Amino acid sequence: MINELKVVRFLTTQEQKASSAGVRIEMSTDFVHLQKLVDRLDGRDPLSPIFDWRKNPVGPENAFWIQGVNDKGDCVLLQAARVDDLGNRNLAQHIAENRDLIHTPYFEADTKNSIFDECYHLERITGRVVYAGETWICPEGPYRGGGLASVCSGFAFGLSLLRWRPDYMYGTATHALMVRGIAAKYGYYHQHPRGLRWRRADGGGNVDEWIVWMDLKDLADATGSLERETTHLAADR
Repeated sequence: MINELKVVRFLTTQEQKASSAGVRIEMSTDFVHLQKLVDRLDGRDPLSPIFDWRKNPVGPENAFWIQGVNDKGDCVLLQAARVDDLGNRNLAQHIAENRDLIHTPYFEADTKNSIFDECYHLERITGRVVYAGETWICPEGPYRGGGLASVCSGFAFGLSLLRWRPDYMYGTATHALMVRGIAAKYGYYHQHPRGLRWRRADGGGNVDEWIVWMDLKDLADATGSLERETTHLAADR
């Protein structure tokens, strides 16, 4: 059972963390705005297709994003989340079917010959799933290394719980990020290598991305909102 009031308190704590770092958190479901914002951010990879309104339907019904703004009005933090109902499919099948949307454009991939079923955990993930991505913290200034990574994931966890009650939340990360402890920084409970094996378009082998995930109880536990139902038995008289 999820205590919604505790989720709200958790989100308030995340907002206070951001505020103490000089960052104001804003939430939006306007993905045209997100696309234009990302296009003008220096030193950031292009918007991922899964959150690009020009490539697939994304908006208030199935997604949201947050940004952190400093006192100058500059965006210094981004995070986005999107829910999908897998129906009778598992996550490996869903990713394979949506490979061109899920591939993040930091390198060119041969998506047709990439592999998405080596991680057996993906076969067990079904139902309503939330993909969390577009995570970015400005490399200039005092923003990285100050706890804002957990603020990004914290808002993704808490808002997803309140809006969608997903069966699972998942994300991906490169090996280089994972060995630096990125899963721990973002608060994910489960992680596994070779979640996605992208074939490089230039013939240079594979780029392996790890899969990270949490189930509904994990999300509730991470936000301090998990409450166990108890049965009170009347004593025999």
